[in-house]
Amino acid sequence: MVRALGRAWVQPDGGDGWKRKRGTPADGALPEAEATVRMLDLVREHHEEQTRLARDADERRRRGITFRELTAEWLVFLRREKGARPSTLIDYRWMLAEPVGAITVSSPVLITRIPQVASA
Repeated sequence: MVRALGRAWVQPDGGDGWKRKRGTPADGALPEAEATVRMLDLVREHHEEQTRLARDADERRRRGITFRELTAEWLVFLRREKGARPSTLIDYRWMLAEPVGAITVSSPVLITRIPQVASA
């Protein structure tokens, strides 16, 4: 991914390169010192994000992924990567929603035998 920091406060040097403009930078333009600070901030943010992702991945490998986490990531994938329409995402969220009063692990469950229907 390539990110632009902003407009640089430079001018052509007459050759194939650039040189710093003189004077006070215009609004929104970055002088070299500010661009360097901003770049270092972006590198730090990226490193922190990568560290967090690696830590989260290790945690998921240890405990496994839940169906809830899987479906949430799938919906994000559909929106970002596949460009799913909002109406499609709404439908999928509705289909994947947990029912009100869902049975939890601690809830007592009544197990009954379902009679088998003879095949025709």
